[in-house]
Amino acid sequence: MKTLSPAVYLRLALRQVRRHRRKSIATGGFILAGTAVLVVLVGITAGINDAMVTNSVRLHSGEIFIEAAAGDEAAANALAAVRTESPVETRLARRRFSVLLKGSKGAAPATAYAVDPQPEAATTAIARRIDRGRYPNKGAAELLLGADLADALDAGPGSGLDLWDAAGRHLGRLTVSGRFTTGIAHFDRGVVYLPLGALAPEPSDAVTEIALFFEPGTALANESARLAPLLPQGARMETWQDLMPDLVQLIEMNAVSMGIVLILVYGLVGFGISNTFVLTIVERYREFGILKAMGLRPGELEALVFLESFLICLAATLLGLTTGWLLTEALGMTGIDLTRWTSHNRYFLVTGVVHPRTTLPGLLWPAGVALAVSLLAAYLPTRICRRRSTADLLRTE
Repeated sequence: MKTLSPAVYLRLALRQVRRHRRKSIATGGFILAGTAVLVVLVGITAGINDAMVTNSVRLHSGEIFIEAAAGDEAAANALAAVRTESPVETRLARRRFSVLLKGSKGAAPATAYAVDPQPEAATTAIARRIDRGRYPNKGAAELLLGADLADALDAGPGSGLDLWDAAGRHLGRLTVSGRFTTGIAHFDRGVVYLPLGALAPEPSDAVTEIALFFEPGTALANESARLAPLLPQGARMETWQDLMPDLVQLIEMNAVSMGIVLILVYGLVGFGISNTFVLTIVERYREFGILKAMGLRPGELEALVFLESFLICLAATLLGLTTGWLLTEALGMTGIDLTRWTSHNRYFLVTGVVHPRTTLPGLLWPAGVALAVSLLAAYLPTRICRRRSTADLLRTE
């Protein structure tokens, strides 16, 4: 018998898939379901990571944080150029300094941020975490402070607090406009916000801060490299990854956990696939014996059976990727509300709604694992079929 051409192999394999339609659908169903589930799980993990990053950077720091000496004209000019040089969505300018707050019931140190109230309240999460009162008005002699700090000073909306700098100068008396609760001790116990210009003169230790919020999908490493030459000597620039290494590690841990889940899910699916392949091939031993008796070599028979398995795996994997992608996109549009389980989580201060999304690695990894496990599950019964003699195959009932 002549060596079969690739086209003949393909025709024979397709014919066998059609002839054993039920078994092919059952086998493909395992692969399709496993692949779709993995794509959705990877998409949900990506959405959770996105939500944690967004919630964290929207609290205060932004995606890129810049610090420079206050009153530095070069810094002011450079920072003004940031908006035109990069795809910045929002730029928040602040003054930071240390103060001592004194009220009727005691005193407490705090870090004060002089801000432009309107864009600050619209962009960051602090305004959404106010439990009493409101955000300070622009130009008003008001301040917003953390709940624990307010409790320590026995201060609430309408209370007056005196501010003193590190040198012992009295900076002024401001009225409490509200208080916020973030669940983060640093903010709740030691941070106050007040409008730019509410204090004159500014404390001597004041520094300029710029929080940059970029358009979704912006490559922050590229933007950091582009902004670095614009900054004056002595200025400090950090991305959110530099400021929050704990969040970076948490995202990496999520990736490792997802990899373990991916392997376990397809390990279980692989048992079902292997069992189906074994039953299908054992039932067709007599058919394979006839092919061998007609002159089909063992290697050619193995290639034919393996190609048939590959076609089922490939078609099921592609359908599984499509199904998983559609499900992930649907979940991404509606969102998954996890507020009930994240209300006390520092990484979900802005919102507990997660929007799953598909990524290229999120499609390639499930596809690769699906094909690898499925073909591995098909390999053993295929080898058994090759090694059995023609007589043994023909004697099979």
